[in-house]
Amino acid sequence: MFFIICDDNKEFADSLRLRIKKLEPDCSVIVFNSAEQLRFSLPEMASYTDAIFMDINLGESSGICEGTELLMEYTNIKIVYITGYSEKYSQEIFRCPPEVSPTAFLVKPVGEDLLKNALERIKGIKSVQEQPLCIKNGSNKVFLQPSEITYLSVQGRKVTFFTKTDTIETNNTFGECLKRLPDYFLQCHKSFCVNIRYIRLIQGKKEIQLTDGTVIPISRGYAEAFLKEITARFDELPG
Repeated sequence: MFFIICDDNKEFADSLRLRIKKLEPDCSVIVFNSAEQLRFSLPEMASYTDAIFMDINLGESSGICEGTELLMEYTNIKIVYITGYSEKYSQEIFRCPPEVSPTAFLVKPVGEDLLKNALERIKGIKSVQEQPLCIKNGSNKVFLQPSEITYLSVQGRKVTFFTKTDTIETNNTFGECLKRLPDYFLQCHKSFCVNIRYIRLIQGKKEIQLTDGTVIPISRGYAEAFLKEITARFDELPG
């Protein structure tokens, strides 16, 4: 999953980032220390952002106003409001219309159980929202949750979906399949598309290793765009 923290208290924001990473080791978390920074960068990240942890008191900005505008513009993103003044803002938050209501409301200092609960609520909502993929398999129809698909490949006219436990061949074309996949799938080769949530290692510009050990090639024609998108989506440790 991909999370954003927007809090002008750098020490708190960095600490929250580490705590989220501890609870969700496979997630990515980016920190912004102002609403201006967030608004500038969000358009490029909105399609794959799952939730924003938004401080309500952002200097001269109102986190509630910022969050409401973001929810209206980016309906796929969930908001978790954070504040040190629960009584001052709690009523204001829950006056929001249902379509722009927060997924969770956390009070500083944020307890571990409450943070875990907020993450579970985000995942639960995303899971409910994700529709199964209907795949034609001969005269049958197979329904797969996109999150269970590790990658898909095409050989000739045969497209195969791979999951942790199964392989499913389909009558659909590769192009049809790609159009119906969520944005956490990226094409790395004319014959391969991977679920980036299962990537363990990217070996230069040549190949990808998935969490189950599967090795997938990266072709020259797709390498630059693929690696650029991966870099944009995942924060790297310096070094």
